[in-house]
This record gives sequence, structure tokens and C-alpha cells, in this order.
Amino acid sequence: MKSIFKPVIGVIIILLLFSGLSRAGDCLVYAGAGLKRPMTEMIGSFEADTPHRVDINYGGSGHLFGMMAMGRPCDVFIPGAQRYVDIAVEKGWIDEADVVRLVKHIPAIVVPQNNPSRINSLQDLVKPDVRLALGDPRACAIGNLAEKILKKNGIHERAKTRTRVYGPTVNQLLLYVMTGRVEAAIVWKDLARWPENNGDLQMVEISECRNIIKYIPVAVTLKGRKNPAAESFAAYLASTGGLDLWRKWGFEPCSSLISSN
Repeated sequence: MKSIFKPVIGVIIILLLFSGLSRAGDCLVYAGAGLKRPMTEMIGSFEADTPHRVDINYGGSGHLFGMMAMGRPCDVFIPGAQRYVDIAVEKGWIDEADVVRLVKHIPAIVVPQNNPSRINSLQDLVKPDVRLALGDPRACAIGNLAEKILKKNGIHERAKTRTRVYGPTVNQLLLYVMTGRVEAAIVWKDLARWPENNGDLQMVEISECRNIIKYIPVAVTLKGRKNPAAESFAAYLASTGGLDLWRKWGFEPCSSLISSN
């Protein structure tokens, strides 16, 4: 029996070793759900030009942060707002030197095409005939930020009475508007570029003085520092080619990156 099993075990060990080697260049990315479209294209471009393969988990930024807090592996963190990276730096999961601001993330109001409720400003969200959807502040970046915007403009309490549903991701908020469950939601402005939104939705901009602009960062985690693929992918997102794709999907690159490229 020993003579039978020895070669079999040897083959299994060799297969496992080569399997591990084939994945050695991979990196695991956590990215906000609202970034799925641009990230999909950027990953495709990155993988076409390098030997690396990227595995990615999408979700609400708060949910992804919670996964990191539970010790789940993550090499590169790209949440929908800077605050999640700042907290990760405080907790010692990320070195501040490994954080790069990529693009602006601008909130806007999304309504059905032709805007039947005539919503043209934040104040219109609290009209008696408006049903509103907001992101869950505990689950996604846009939920936390929408709450701050409404408080800044003195309409948070009234908006709560108009809110019919809290969504776990910004993608879900779009669906609530598209299916007629609500008349409006606060989402990210760049989502207007998503092809599936054409003809069904339109964006209403929030005036700059009433808005709160955030930034999308990329951060290599302390664990990711050991992975050359993670460093390479993070650098690609801030490269000239990466910034061109960000622009294609409606994002405005940070001025510091424009000058350096």
C-alpha cells in the first residue's frame, strides 16, 4: 500500500505547490459598491498589461470596513469616502503613507426621467408628496454623507419623515427610484454615467455651497504591502491611464494627481 500512495501524495503536493505559485501575484481588493463599473474596466486593463490577477469584493463601505475589522484578508481598500481609510489608519491597519486620494466623489439627487415631482433642490426633498430613499448611514458612505448634508441644510428631521427606505448600497438606492418605490434619492453624481440608467433616471445637482464633496482614496493595507501585485494595482489607479478611465466614468481626478501625471 505504501508504494501505491507515495507517488499519489507526491503528485498532490506538487499540484498544491504550483497552484499556490499561480496565485502568488494576486491581490484582494475591497471596493465600494458604487465603484463597480469603473473598477471592472480598470481591472480588465490592469490585468491585460500585467501578469497579475485581481480579486475584488464590492459592498457598502461600512460593510467592507466591518469585514476588515473581523480580520478578513484585504490587500487594497477603495471605499466610497476617505473617512473609512482614516479610521483604518487610526487602528493601525493601514499606514498613512500608503493612502492616495484619487478622485472627487460628489453627491447628487437622482429622480425618475422627466422629474415628475419637480425636484430641483434639497429643499424639494421634504415636499409632502415626495417619498425619499437614503443610504443606511451604518452601511454605506453615501448614507453617512447624505445625513450630514441634510443636517447642514437644516432639513434632516423633516427628511426623515419623507424617507420610506434606507438602502445598504448606493446601487440599491438607484433601483428604488427606477422601480417607482420612491421619487428621489441622494446618490453619487458619477452614477449618471452608468449605461443602465440612461432613459430611466436623471441627476439633479446639489449646489456647491449646500453640498459636501468627498474623495475616493486607494490604500494598500499593511498586509498588502507584502504583495507586489497590490502595490502595482494601487499605482495603476493613480496613473495617467487610470485617471483617463476615472474621467470616462464621470469622476474628477484630484488636482495633485493631475500635476504629478
